[in-house]
Amino acid sequence: ILEVYKIKYREDYTYIEFKGKEKLITYYKNTFNYNIGDTLYIKADLKTIYSNNIPNTFNYKTYLYNNDIFYNLDINEIKLIKNNSNILNKIKTLITNKINTISNNEYIYAFILGDNSYIDQNTKNNFKNNGLSHTIAISGLHISLITIMINFILKKLKLNDNLIFIITTFILILFLILTNYLVSVIRSVLMYIFCNINNKLKLNIKSYNILILIMTINLLINPYLIYNLGFIYSYLISFSLIYFNDLLKGNFIKSLIKVSLLSFLISIPINIYYNYEINLINILINIMLVPIFSYIIFPLSIITFIFPKISNVLEILTNTIENILEYTTNINLLNYDIVYDYFEDYDSLEDSVRAYILK
Repeated sequence: ILEVYKIKYREDYTYIEFKGKEKLITYYKNTFNYNIGDTLYIKADLKTIYSNNIPNTFNYKTYLYNNDIFYNLDINEIKLIKNNSNILNKIKTLITNKINTISNNEYIYAFILGDNSYIDQNTKNNFKNNGLSHTIAISGLHISLITIMINFILKKLKLNDNLIFIITTFILILFLILTNYLVSVIRSVLMYIFCNINNKLKLNIKSYNILILIMTINLLINPYLIYNLGFIYSYLISFSLIYFNDLLKGNFIKSLIKVSLLSFLISIPINIYYNYEINLINILINIMLVPIFSYIIFPLSIITFIFPKISNVLEILTNTIENILEYTTNINLLNYDIVYDYFEDYDSLEDSVRAYILK
């Protein structure tokens, strides 16, 4: 007996996550007429998830393990036990159904529900190669923009600060649930709550100590997050930006350049470990495109969700950016393979690094 936790519709199958004593997944090729939150009786065979056979490439098995998913279901029979009765699941189903009616909805999925799996894999690779993967995932900046918009509206209604904090916190928690508790959203929402409590009670706790506390809570709830790349990027870069906050001050352009440079430098060890290369042109690309995604594409995706008729505008902008990234991906002038340029004869990354250290 399992509850439907997540549904992703594809052309030839439906990806479904179930929640019971543990999370389970399936790639269902028949028609799936159930909604998020429905409780189902499922007769199925448990299948182990196979690891990739190509060294130093994306390991889907490890990715699923880091998200508490250990088995794949080969479904033989499904029966409905109870319809979706949770109001939040009903809201999520309504939102999903509305997004499905909008053309060019990939980025709307990414920014409304935090699900960028609908974006074409080649496009996602281009974002990754240009150091822009974070722009198609809900981040602290997006939560800050949402918070600013909510506070602006509530202040126009002349509500007091405490009531504004309570209403904003409630909305952010709803958003956190709708995005399936994404690591970056958990961090951002808890930072907003804890920092406000810290200020109101005058506890004088440093922001980076609050961040460490939130990280510790996350790891106590789910220790597997320590292997999650999004978790590593999110907390490491956030800690660096908080710690070096005084150095990042300046006008908008200067601050943006400093933030992009610091984020790039801090992320170099992670990029080398996971991607085995660095691309110095990523600094310039981040400076150019991060503001466009943060202040134009993100708000426009939300507006398009409300007013679907302007989806063509969103499509034109995103297609233009995708074409730019396709072009810059092929620029290898400042792209540098850290290890394999020197040690192509070695059988593994570990052997290469060991040889590099010895040298």
